[in-house]
Amino acid sequence: MKILSATQIKQVDNCSILKQNITSWELMERAASRFVENLLPLLNTNTSVYIFCGKGNNGGDGLAIARMLSSKNFSVHLFIIQHTSTASNDFLINLEKIKHCNLASFKEIFSINDLSDISINDNHVCIDAILGSGVNKPTSGILQECIHFINQKFSSIISVDVPSGLFLDIPNSPNDSIIKATHTFTFQMPKLSFFFPENNIYVGSWKIIDIELSQECIDEQATHFFTIDSTLIRKIYQKRNHIKSKWDFGHTLLIAGSYQMPGAALLCTNSALRSGCGLVTLHSIASVVSKAVQRFPECILSVDSAQDYIQSIPKNLNRYTSIAIGCGIGKNKHSHYVLSKLLQSITNQKLVIDADGLNTIANDVNFFLPQLPSHQTILTPHIKEFDRIFGHHTTHFDRIQTALRIAQEKKIVIVLKSPYTAVILPSGQVYFNTIANSGLAKGGSGDVLAGLIAGLCAKSYSIENAALLGVYIHSIAAKKAIENFHPATLLPSDVVQYFSSVFYEVENE
Repeated sequence: MKILSATQIKQVDNCSILKQNITSWELMERAASRFVENLLPLLNTNTSVYIFCGKGNNGGDGLAIARMLSSKNFSVHLFIIQHTSTASNDFLINLEKIKHCNLASFKEIFSINDLSDISINDNHVCIDAILGSGVNKPTSGILQECIHFINQKFSSIISVDVPSGLFLDIPNSPNDSIIKATHTFTFQMPKLSFFFPENNIYVGSWKIIDIELSQECIDEQATHFFTIDSTLIRKIYQKRNHIKSKWDFGHTLLIAGSYQMPGAALLCTNSALRSGCGLVTLHSIASVVSKAVQRFPECILSVDSAQDYIQSIPKNLNRYTSIAIGCGIGKNKHSHYVLSKLLQSITNQKLVIDADGLNTIANDVNFFLPQLPSHQTILTPHIKEFDRIFGHHTTHFDRIQTALRIAQEKKIVIVLKSPYTAVILPSGQVYFNTIANSGLAKGGSGDVLAGLIAGLCAKSYSIENAALLGVYIHSIAAKKAIENFHPATLLPSDVVQYFSSVFYEVENE
């Protein structure tokens, strides 16, 4: 699915109106109706709904929603914020229609004092229809005061399309006044700003509502930003050939583990073994290997001669089709030597660098970055690891821009891990995972993802498709896992158990 800018969304709206031979007001009616359908499960018969409207088309949506909820006998309290002397045409049409509705109350807000008599309790829900996707400057005056009032008074806030005050495709200032929504029901497609961690407090949980905009109009819009969805995955997924041998499914080498972090190697190994590749070799120190042989008899073992940290790489790397390095290897002179030696010795293997491999790069960026093999390398940093390598970033928007530049310059893939992980490709495209899961906010989740991607790389997947598929399988498996595990109790090792059901699901769709 495409992620479009505010300007492009407006163009798609206008294009859809022409192609579908409808009025803009009819499109607004459709959007409001779909919004109400999705809102009703969150309400009960005793819910009082407080709807705050601006005077643009987002406010027009709010007026239509108020009318529809009133017709269903909900207690609707409507507030129109008089922040401008002008109003959109569709807002004015709906304003005329609302006059014939049986509202619990209707009030125009000229000053924050006009809200002084409102008494809010836990059964009151706020619908935020103040500002929509076209906002491009910080709120001020009565708009800012109303946003502060709503954030302070209501425990349940549902935003129409986008939380009021949130920019779609540029970063907000930390001091901007923005609605802190509990839920956001967004029309047709997610907005880019939804994927920035600093905006989680504003967007809350979000859901896409299909309002049947013209797909032809959407297809005409060019963008660098997309979501990872089942349609994409079905295109890149390769169904397993039942007459192939283990050699046909590739051989991955994992350089992982140390005396302090043996678990990282075991998690990575377990994941790689479940990825579908034909052979997995773990290269580590003896104490880690001894644990692996008990857990994973299927794994080939390569023992490093050192006692505490890996200090060498296996000979004859050409036997492997992919290599992953970094999970639990430590950050010291030994890791520097091992990564350097690997980069000097690698030929055509696909390479995944994670965890302490990334921290090792961060310690000597100018030395390591030029050595990363083009069209072979996947970096899998979380936000802190990324900033250690590429410098501090104030916003995730800026971080994504840096990742785009590096991926294109170096011809590598960057898997930037966050609640909504981004896969940045050397083509200049960015794909966001849409499934946030607090159960993955655990040490070891990255080791599982690294092993999975490395295993997929060992097969015939490109680095781009291996990264996209790995992120998808990992997130869907975790989603399935929390049907049986509370997110607080979910372990990274639990997630691997659900890989198989994801493979079946992708194959059978």
